[in-house]
Amino acid sequence: MNPVTEDHPDLSPDRIYEILGHAYRRQTLCVLHSRPGAVDLEELATLVAARCRDEPVAEIEDGERDAVLVELHHNHVPRLRSAGLVAYDPGASGAVELVGDVEPLLPTLRSGGEELREYRVD
Repeated sequence: MNPVTEDHPDLSPDRIYEILGHAYRRQTLCVLHSRPGAVDLEELATLVAARCRDEPVAEIEDGERDAVLVELHHNHVPRLRSAGLVAYDPGASGAVELVGDVEPLLPTLRSGGEELREYRVD
């Protein structure tokens, strides 16, 4: 068994369920996994809001996006960062990038009925 390090984050079953315990975190991982490179936090908030509401991006109002943006910035992205799954520096570019291996999370996402249509198949 690997020790918990930056290269080997704790992805025990309890930790996986904690990470995936909120739709914003699940959808953030879906969005980041489907795109190469970093995504601006404001754009990420719009995409997460659209996925959570099952609406087209064009129909997401500024107030909806802003509410998700605040939650992502203060709660969900820092949790994903502390799990070693994303890089985010709000003082720099404000972009979020997938840096961890989400493959161990995929079976749990699928078993929970998450729509994985945005996941890349590499």
